Amino acid sequence: LDLAAQILQETHGTEHIFNGKYEFCEHLFYDGLVSFAYAQKTNEDKWITFAQDSVGKMRRFADNAPFNCEQKLHLLEAEQYFCAGKRKEAIEKYLSAIFLSGENGFIQDQALCYERTALFYLENGDAEKASNLYGKAHNAYLEWGARGKADHLCKHSPF
Repeated sequence: LDLAAQILQETHGTEHIFNGKYEFCEHLFYDGLVSFAYAQKTNEDKWITFAQDSVGKMRRFADNAPFNCEQKLHLLEAEQYFCAGKRKEAIEKYLSAIFLSGENGFIQDQALCYERTALFYLENGDAEKASNLYGKAHNAYLEWGARGKADHLCKHSPF
């Protein structure tokens, strides 16, 4: 996480390089996820600002290309609610992100949505739901062909 945050800081503000391309959507997505994770770790306002910037820009991508970006927006919004302590809203967005990822055929995004939702439940004391979702994340990573990530999840999840 520390390395990801360092890279994010070094590349922040370089969006002109992408010039509206789909790659920028991916860049924003991971910037937002890293920023929310680092905000929870450090409680530094700059990370919330970076994350909220990503959410706002992702919203525009989702408006123009919902099939490609809507699930990403919902996951970022779930993380935003998680950071703000809005449990009910976070759950709704996590579940929506999982559904949209599957519906739109983005198994890699669905795997990540399962994993982030599992972490949310774990942090909120629901080990049973977290365990179930970690299992779904593992299976989705395998389905996507990411055996290394699936193995990493097995080794580093608390279950």
